[in-house]
Amino acid sequence: MNWSRAKTILILCFLAGNLLLGYQFLTEIRPADGVINSDRPGLQVSFEEKLWDVGIELGTEMPEGTPRLAPLELLKGEPDLERLLPVLFEDEDLTPITIGGLPAGFRSESAILLRSTEGTIRYQRLDGEMENNVTEAIAVARAHELLAYLGRQPEEMIQDWTSQLEEGRRIVRFLEHHDGRPLFSGGMGMTVDDEGILEFNFLPLQARERSEEVRAVLPAKQVTTANLSRIGQLAPEEASLVEVTLGYFGDVAEGTTTVEPAWRLRFHDDTFIIINAFSGVIKWPA
Repeated sequence: MNWSRAKTILILCFLAGNLLLGYQFLTEIRPADGVINSDRPGLQVSFEEKLWDVGIELGTEMPEGTPRLAPLELLKGEPDLERLLPVLFEDEDLTPITIGGLPAGFRSESAILLRSTEGTIRYQRLDGEMENNVTEAIAVARAHELLAYLGRQPEEMIQDWTSQLEEGRRIVRFLEHHDGRPLFSGGMGMTVDDEGILEFNFLPLQARERSEEVRAVLPAKQVTTANLSRIGQLAPEEASLVEVTLGYFGDVAEGTTTVEPAWRLRFHDDTFIIINAFSGVIKWPA
């Protein structure tokens, strides 16, 4: 037997086996599409790590679904301002306010109530000293009472969030919704103190679905990852992402009458970024 030749054959066999094993290992962790296999921990940069790289801590679970939704046509409601007078002004003397010759609201020595040209109702109390902290329960109860005067029942609104402010004040925000998904463009934000309602803004909206344009939304992780650099610039310092919600958004203040599905990223300080769920483009801040 030619032992030199046999040794050479054995070495070549070992080399061929090692090459085959190496190829199998590489294709397992990096498939043909170039994406590292997520089943092998440590080989993929996670979504959480990508956020961390731009200064954001992930403090919530990212939604996984991609439901099929359609844009909405918006109609602005016109609540009767006079229904609000007993709860906001009691027995005060009122002076009517006109804008461009049209009735626009009322004013007293202590407060002002206006409906702006784009349809937002605004109220602000001009006096009052804050002494005691207002609990969340009291703030929400006062918001429900006000919404009733505005012609909205509790089931027609979604409680968005509440936050404690300085000097005992608390802000509470409600949003209108379509099939349970919030309309980020409208809703009511109200600030209360121990004396009652300090101020509020309310943009009443009604929505109709454009069913002929139904399509699947982009995943929340995908639109967030695609905008990571910009999100890192817009997010607050030492940001924590505390909520990701799918709703609808359009810049109603600019006269938009159509809103599209949108992902809202809310941070620990109640600031937020809104990304169009069809195009993946950041819509707020504009």
